Amino acid sequence: MEKAFTTHLLIQDAEGQTHFTPAQFDLHPGQALSAREEETVLLAGGFPTISPDTSFILSPTLQLNADLTSATPSQLEKIAYAEKEREQAKQYRSYTVDTDARLCVVAASTASLDRFIETYGGLLAIEPLLIKGFHPEIPTVTDISISSGLHSGVAIDYALRAPLDSSRCTYCGQCGITCPEKCISHSLQFDFSACTFCKKCEEICPQGAIEIYGMEYRQLKMPALIILDDCQIEGAEGCLAVYREENFDDYLKNLYSFQVDEIVSINSSLCQYNANLDRGCRLCADACQYEAIDLKGGVSINPLRCEECGDCVAACPTGALQYERLTDQSLVRYIDSLDSKESSTIVLADAESLHSFWWQNRDRVYHNTFFLACDRVEFFSLFHFLYLYSQGFSRIIITSKESGQSMRREARLANTILTALFACETPLLISEELEPDLLAATPPRRDNVLSLTPGKNRREALAQIIQSFVQETGETPGFKGNQQTPFATLSCDNESCTQCMSCINVCQIGAMKTEATEMILSHNGSICVGCGLCVSICPENALQMSRAWQFSEAFFSDRLLAAGEPMTCLRCGKVFGTRKSYERVMSILASKESVDTSHFEYCEDCRVRRIFEEQN
Repeated sequence: MEKAFTTHLLIQDAEGQTHFTPAQFDLHPGQALSAREEETVLLAGGFPTISPDTSFILSPTLQLNADLTSATPSQLEKIAYAEKEREQAKQYRSYTVDTDARLCVVAASTASLDRFIETYGGLLAIEPLLIKGFHPEIPTVTDISISSGLHSGVAIDYALRAPLDSSRCTYCGQCGITCPEKCISHSLQFDFSACTFCKKCEEICPQGAIEIYGMEYRQLKMPALIILDDCQIEGAEGCLAVYREENFDDYLKNLYSFQVDEIVSINSSLCQYNANLDRGCRLCADACQYEAIDLKGGVSINPLRCEECGDCVAACPTGALQYERLTDQSLVRYIDSLDSKESSTIVLADAESLHSFWWQNRDRVYHNTFFLACDRVEFFSLFHFLYLYSQGFSRIIITSKESGQSMRREARLANTILTALFACETPLLISEELEPDLLAATPPRRDNVLSLTPGKNRREALAQIIQSFVQETGETPGFKGNQQTPFATLSCDNESCTQCMSCINVCQIGAMKTEATEMILSHNGSICVGCGLCVSICPENALQMSRAWQFSEAFFSDRLLAAGEPMTCLRCGKVFGTRKSYERVMSILASKESVDTSHFEYCEDCRVRRIFEEQN
């Protein structure tokens, strides 16, 4: 029986050469794993959960495949190198945020404000505002409204009664003596809760320094705001930096310095949400439970609110959103580098779940199985599942204790597609716990392994995978989806279409295509994510979208939607539109006698030259 923790090491020697070797350690739980002084360890099998602060990479993936599978030393060595490359490929911003302790407090009573200031005044830099009553040291404001700051925080707009022009006041004291309600204090504060607006102070002031109805409009920018006394303030609902007494603990939790890892990245050039139209794909925003995704000006991620739940990445059909701990490209490179020709089952789980499974099952061997540790399995999408299936894994087991609604929806869609194409039992299984019974059955490995050609985006890669399945099985199943299903079929009324190409301009994923010289509009269904931008922007309402589709060979090709007669320039012969669009414009301008239409038969360049020539 082993009397020490047995693992494998990836070591670099003094000459810079790397070696893969088994090793034993006296591992003490809670302490870092340490190697011999003469060794430079790059990576070792192990668990960060039991050996924190270890100076080199600890790989649960390597440990489980070494101890619980029949992987050969050669296969384990490839896993070690793949794990090292995967760790080194992680690139994301990581920084410490020092919290700004300034806080605006709005209340309807002086008692509430005094109580709050007494409790938190030593901890926070409080800017108090009253909306009712009078306090000798706190301004009473009106017409208060709230909006989110440009990047973060909150902007508070309000009106402040400003009856006194201090530049004119000589502090003669006449106003204080004259005021019948005694509502002007020695510090020249006006108690408007007692004031009757008799204007006697205004009339008696020898300097004309008082205008009892004077107002001053201000804006206060603060990191956060708390509303007391159940005040109703315009703009408060939905503003992320606004708190109320019942959720003030949420503010206090984030009050101290903390580390931020920007794990989720956005490539706007692939995003099918159009901020100018406020339309298009918004699956990521709909999936986010933490209000970390903002659609103003385009999709952006607030890293201070992001909880790395993975829902947005799993929902994104184009790959514009990526989980930087394991991007699409990193996963493809990782699987390509393995020697897993015998594995038919892949297990995806976090390090803690794999550690627990290893602890209970070290006396067993799971043949034809590959264990892969992932920080978050909830970011997996339809692309990831079908890609793994295309690599020979006929069974995919995911362990997830989290909700992962997007991932679960994508898994259901993957099962629907795979069972329709291959007539197989459910190939994807999601379980809260990783149990030995889940690995009891060993399905045969798929023989056809796809060599995936890197595409520009997730959707192009997914199209390659599904097309290979259709070619392999000869099946062409049809499906019906919904608004969350990233497939659609597009049709066009050729009589209405003028080839204005507005749809081309909003399709960043490249599903809509054109041949400018021939004035042909086509559509590739396998790339289309069904965002509907093209339909909504079409000025002629010529496009129609259906949530039904069929994986036929035509689905993976550019399908002609509309074609028109090119309009060529009378001078240079350049194609600059269609005859139909020209005639449409002429019919509109026919009723406008003052418009010279003789220039419209020329391209934009020749048109300018002709106008200039006529003027000279």
